[in-house]
Amino acid sequence: HQARWNAVGMPGSYASRRFREFHLDLVHRLVPIGAMGMFRVTCPDGILGCAQVFIDNNRALLYQSGWSPREGDSSPGLIVDYLCMAACCERGFDHFDFMAGESEYKRRLS
Repeated sequence: HQARWNAVGMPGSYASRRFREFHLDLVHRLVPIGAMGMFRVTCPDGILGCAQVFIDNNRALLYQSGWSPREGDSSPGLIVDYLCMAACCERGFDHFDFMAGESEYKRRLS
C-alpha cells in the first residue's frame, strides 16, 4: 500500500502512526480467531501485492490491499484482487465483497 501511494507522491494510509497501530492491533486480534485473512502474491521480483479480508460467516470482505508499483501492461492491483478472490472461492467462501466505493476494477472483477 505505502509503496504505491509514495510512488505517486501521496502519504498513504500507513503514514499515520495511529492508523498503523490500529491496523496492527486488528491483525493481531482478528487473524488468530479466523475473523481476518491475509493474502500475498509473489513473483520472481518479490512481493507483487497483498490483500486482507474480513471474514464474516462465509463471506470475505476486502478491507485493504496494496501492490508494488510496476511498469508495463499488467495491473498488479487487478491481479492481486483476482487471485485473492480465486483463493477465497477455493476455500469455500460463498461471497466476496469489495465493500464501499465504486471503481472500474471492481466493476471488471464483478
